[in-house]
Amino acid sequence: LDTYPGLFWCKSLRSVSLIPLVARLQIEFDGSDLHEGFLDKNYYGRDVFQRLVLSSCGADKQLLDGRFVAVLKRLREIGYLRKEDVQGRRLLQILVRDSGSYFPERRFRFLVDWDPNALAKLYVDEYGRYKIPLEIASGVSTLQGFRLVFEAGLRCFPMGKGLNFLFQETGYMGYNYQTPFQMACTKHGRHEVLKEIENALTDCYSHEAGDGVPFNTEEALLLAASDAHLDGVYFILRREPD
Repeated sequence: LDTYPGLFWCKSLRSVSLIPLVARLQIEFDGSDLHEGFLDKNYYGRDVFQRLVLSSCGADKQLLDGRFVAVLKRLREIGYLRKEDVQGRRLLQILVRDSGSYFPERRFRFLVDWDPNALAKLYVDEYGRYKIPLEIASGVSTLQGFRLVFEAGLRCFPMGKGLNFLFQETGYMGYNYQTPFQMACTKHGRHEVLKEIENALTDCYSHEAGDGVPFNTEEALLLAASDAHLDGVYFILRREPD
């Protein structure tokens, strides 16, 4: 395996499907630590876990997404993939940043369901700027990808924090950059972005959807006033003026 590491480059569905089998054989035959060994090795700047969330080989992206998430689940079952890897190996950041023209929804949901707090984590990009996943999605993902990341934040942080991710300001060396809302409007158009935001809010909070926690306007407004851009305050007041 050290001589022929191509299996772990995740270049084909066939090779990817063999990774859990090889991992299990390693456990059975040499008793290696479940979290170390060949799966932890670096292949051209990425370990295997990172390659499994970013790889987009093949024409059928939905099929690939399903196969890759099945491998991730199996690696979790046998102990190779751990919850701390979602943030420690920047798996969610890498998935969102490299999603491109197709957003891998099934892998995204797998990571978020396992570690929802990864949605609130600030990641450092290659320029030293701190960004939450929604900010990353706003600048590089499809409109569907932006909607999925935003809606995940609403469901995981229903008391107003999820909405305020949209207006959170991050900066670098004292300089402020665009909020996720501003970035998404620049990329996709204000009308389309507002429509997706309203649809997501309706899906999450109408008829006490999801976990049954209604939208807390007062909490969201207080958070926006203390920890977000003024656009957030304006958005909430315009949407629910009473």
